[in-house]
Amino acid sequence: MVVSSIGVGEGLTYESATSDDFYQKLYAAPIKKLHEMGVPFVAAAGNEGLTNKDPNDPSKGLRDRVEDFPSILADADFPIITIGSAS
Repeated sequence: MVVSSIGVGEGLTYESATSDDFYQKLYAAPIKKLHEMGVPFVAAAGNEGLTNKDPNDPSKGLRDRVEDFPSILADADFPIITIGSAS
């Protein structure tokens, strides 16, 4: 198991993260290799949920969004265990 607290690329979307060569080469390719070897990858959800404001209610943060890389890449073919906390 690999546990990582890296979180880069605040505000990324899934589409931008999967099409960015920098993120793909530096982070996604090694994580995919770990997955192929059967090694679980655990990543931090990020800390921007409270600072990224809900456009419908600016008094609220978007704690339900994961916008940091590599967690944003998680899908059925690219499993990443994303962890976080709330206070």
